[in-house]
Amino acid sequence: MTKSPASSASTAAKAEKNESWRDSNSPSRPFSFPRKPHFHLFVNADRIEHFRKRLQDLAEEISNDLAANKDDAGIVELDTSIGRLSRMDAMQNQQMALELRRRRENQLLRIKNAFKRMDKGQYGKCGKCGKPIDEARLEVFPDVVTCVACA
Repeated sequence: MTKSPASSASTAAKAEKNESWRDSNSPSRPFSFPRKPHFHLFVNADRIEHFRKRLQDLAEEISNDLAANKDDAGIVELDTSIGRLSRMDAMQNQQMALELRRRRENQLLRIKNAFKRMDKGQYGKCGKCGKPIDEARLEVFPDVVTCVACA
């Protein structure tokens, strides 16, 4: 089957219409986000002190929270005055408090490791690939060990 010159012209017009959004100087990809400069491995002293202060505040907050909620994970007493459903609810609350405590303790360990990385000059470097961790990621999670790609 042969194409008529009219159908070839209409196909070319459609292709031109679809490509009209591209600038003649643009690359083959239509859009790409501008790359932000990476967080350098040699973090200046001011930024290290900023992150050290944030980590100290976070560690203090977690320690205070753990001390205040120490009794939440206590043993659920098997008392006959409590109904069966109330006892199950108390046991569920106990397990949730234990899990929250475990997570907070793990976060304290990550914070201590972050201080060690700061002392070694490795803070801001991904533990898996060795590339710099973006500063915005460190602002949100100052105790993070990996970059976004390796997480």
